[in-house]
Amino acid sequence: MDWLVDDDLLTLHKWHRVTGGGLPFPVLIRIGKARDERPFVSGLIVGDGEPVEVTPDTLRTIRIGAILAQLFEGFDPTRPPRWEADLADQVAWGLMYEQVWRPAPVVDAGAGRGPTDGDLQRFAQVYQRERVRNPRRAMAATAEALNISVATAHRRATLCRERRYLPPK
Repeated sequence: MDWLVDDDLLTLHKWHRVTGGGLPFPVLIRIGKARDERPFVSGLIVGDGEPVEVTPDTLRTIRIGAILAQLFEGFDPTRPPRWEADLADQVAWGLMYEQVWRPAPVVDAGAGRGPTDGDLQRFAQVYQRERVRNPRRAMAATAEALNISVATAHRRATLCRERRYLPPK
């Protein structure tokens, strides 16, 4: 059987080098964006140039959720770095903003009973941030950040999707 290797796949998107955090070897990851705007790991290179045998145990040491949490730690799309900041920090923030973050669209909905549009827009903003930081417990983290129950957070997420403040599931 002949194998076809496409070298262009390696240069198609930006790769991030990850070391430390319990990893016994460096890895390269590529970040993609799901239809619901949630970032996910879309590529993985084990070893980054040094030979590493890929076994089930090797793969278990790569904790994708922890890597995503570290990558997006401290990232707040509403607070770009100050102009006096290091140029590398400004570029990193800009790339993160462009590659994986898209603010919720502002839609004017009619008045009624329940949360206001401002409440829902704030919920959508916090929820999207938590989806990046805590992909497995985003709803609970959003509820905690906004001081509401998890049940209320689920109801607000449904309202936000109906009003297009959040992308569909």
